[in-house]
Amino acid sequence: MSKKFTNPLKALKYPNFRLYWIGMVISQSGTWMQNIAQPWLALEVTNDATLVGLVAAVQFVPMLVFSLFSGVLLDRKDKKFILKIAQTGLCLTSLIFGLSIIFGFASYPVILILAFITGIFNCLDAPCRQSFLYELIDDKSDIPNAVALNSMSVNMARFVGPTLAGIVMFKFGLAACFFANSFSFLAILISLFFIKHSPSKLNKHKENVLQSIISGIHYIKKREILLSPLIVILIVGTFLPNYNVTISALSKFNGGNEQTFGYLMAALGVGSFLGALWVAFTSKNISYKTVKFMPFVPATFLILIGLSPNFILAGMFLALTGFSFMICVSTINSLLQLNSFQAFRGRVMSIYTLFFLGSTPFGAVFAGFLANKFGAGMSLVICGIIIYVLLIFWWIFKSFYLKFKG
Repeated sequence: MSKKFTNPLKALKYPNFRLYWIGMVISQSGTWMQNIAQPWLALEVTNDATLVGLVAAVQFVPMLVFSLFSGVLLDRKDKKFILKIAQTGLCLTSLIFGLSIIFGFASYPVILILAFITGIFNCLDAPCRQSFLYELIDDKSDIPNAVALNSMSVNMARFVGPTLAGIVMFKFGLAACFFANSFSFLAILISLFFIKHSPSKLNKHKENVLQSIISGIHYIKKREILLSPLIVILIVGTFLPNYNVTISALSKFNGGNEQTFGYLMAALGVGSFLGALWVAFTSKNISYKTVKFMPFVPATFLILIGLSPNFILAGMFLALTGFSFMICVSTINSLLQLNSFQAFRGRVMSIYTLFFLGSTPFGAVFAGFLANKFGAGMSLVICGIIIYVLLIFWWIFKSFYLKFKG
């Protein structure tokens, strides 16, 4: 059966989403400048890939602790208000990062503390941005297109941000990247001010927070269309997107520099953007079947990056990794949004964020350890193989479980 293609910019016809999308493109570009500068700063201070991995881990620890609670909050409070708080907090934290470099107190403990604070605000920001999309689209059949466009905004930023970061770090120093990120948050805050929408009906159940978390988990367990995609994103999200650790080490310890790192991450951004664009074109064809085979593709390219003999080939495979990984992530995100009841959507997307981003502490430290022990290239190879093994195990286990249950 031939694929049905749609207008890839269709969701931009909604004024609220259009404002939000433009603000996010600008804000996320600044965020990706910081995503490049932060691990490089940690690497300059420590010269240790494991300690760089620890910074990434500390930043995502709050996701492990608070994500489930943030999901309950999102189902009970106005998401626009929560997003304003989160974006303001991230803006101020970036500003302090930059000032710490200018005034010479950017020690490793300071980096860890600021990374942890960033993680706290991200714990609110990430699931809120995901679930807030649903309130900006009038025709819910356009949700997959909106998710793809949202991914495109992130990956336009993933291209623009690292490219600018490599140049800015080389010409003006690390602090300039953090100041640029702080300034960029004004774009999304201004867009939120002009967005006029009717918030979704808030959850008025009399459950306490713990009961709400448990009911959300039970809701997911009973629905295969939600459970398996979440398990897949947990596996892939743990071992694949540790680029800040693995690619920074690959660049620094294999004859590259800041610009090499920036260009490699830009290649990743180009591939991811094209992957999101592909999903936007084919948003009418969102299918559960994609979840079963697509995650193996970026895992394969991850292995090939590790085996690449030069940066040019590594950049090509990195772009293909981004392309296939983005198709996987966008498909899972859309399936979760479309198949969740409104009363549970905040909790479902908080668990998605927990599995996707909260797994990073383990993956980042593990990848950093492998990079120190066996080299950055072998770290990528091992992580790709682990993804293969765990995905095969899950699908076999699920198949046997359903047969036994039946």
